[in-house]
Amino acid sequence: MSDSDAGARLVEERRQIQARLARQREEGWLLGEGPGAQELAAYDNHPADVGTSLYERGKEFGERRQLLDRLLRVEAALERVRAGTYGRCLRCGRDIGLARLEAVPEAELCRACKDEVAPASLGGRPPEEAVVRPPFGRPAEGAPARGGLDGEDAWDAVEVYGTSSTPQDEGRAGPTPGGRGDRRDRGGRGGREGA
Repeated sequence: MSDSDAGARLVEERRQIQARLARQREEGWLLGEGPGAQELAAYDNHPADVGTSLYERGKEFGERRQLLDRLLRVEAALERVRAGTYGRCLRCGRDIGLARLEAVPEAELCRACKDEVAPASLGGRPPEEAVVRPPFGRPAEGAPARGGLDGEDAWDAVEVYGTSSTPQDEGRAGPTPGGRGDRRDRGGRGGREGA
């Protein structure tokens, strides 16, 4: 891909990004004027409706952030075209592959450097797990157990205060906390004793 072809493609990318940003502005998302924002009070809205509006609003702001980030990368790539350094890795100086430039025209790094900077495999787990402890101090599956309170210990600690289990749930028959026996103690009748 020649520098003039790359420059033309990057200019078109910039135009498309700017058009999407302008469309967001025109629709009023940036000023809180999107769908559902015209209401004066939300007290008559179901919480799920409010949640849906909030979710959609978050998506719009996320899209805007991505568009602005990509616009900055496209502008930087256009500057590299003007400087004559477009298509060379900013980290190692080698040529960035043509297939990569066609797929990601604003690419700054060759594939090898990109993989070193941001490893493709994080072990299939979210990166947050490296710093956030699992609930109750329970080790992740397959991890060696460590001391502390786990989920079972927590249950044992609170079970002494009572449960919703009834004698039938526990496989016992006999007097209930109210002092009466179960149905079989009353001769199988569902009514009062002696009735």
